[in-house]
Amino acid sequence: MKRSIKFLLAITILLVIIFAIYYTFFNNSNSNSHSIGINIGNLAPDIKLYLTNGQIINLSYFRGQNVLLWFVATWCSSCQIGAQMLSSNYYQILHNKGYIIIVVELYNDLGQPGPSIEAFAEQFGGGFKSGWFYATSTQEATLIYDPNGYLDIFYVINKNGIIIQKGYDLPASLPNLINSL
Repeated sequence: MKRSIKFLLAITILLVIIFAIYYTFFNNSNSNSHSIGINIGNLAPDIKLYLTNGQIINLSYFRGQNVLLWFVATWCSSCQIGAQMLSSNYYQILHNKGYIIIVVELYNDLGQPGPSIEAFAEQFGGGFKSGWFYATSTQEATLIYDPNGYLDIFYVINKNGIIIQKGYDLPASLPNLINSL
């Protein structure tokens, strides 16, 4: 009797090990085919966004839509000019192509004083428009998406949540970026 229990236990353990090996090396489902990270081809890390309307949502909320995710320091003059350019010259093009724009204030404005993200939106971004969101970032989200502390870093994320473009200095990149989408 004890021998059969040991045999069943050994078979069960062996099956668990075989299943774990199979799952680790041979499971190629879509959800596991892209590693999570901030490089092109990676699944964009899911972060909390604190929207200016008081909502707290996850980036994954926008899955199924193309997203331009732009992290800014609100005191950065290049970011301010970029928001004006995006609003006046490129918003309608992106909106017509089905893109959601999310402008995210880097955590604590990277330690420098600057306008709130709401004031930044009103003063430089042309206010609040359909499909354009403004948010603040947690320290964790800033460290994930901007580990080097750039003042201006952007990501283009496709409907599947995969990063398809990444860059710095959105204002200088906008013409080429628009043409590539």
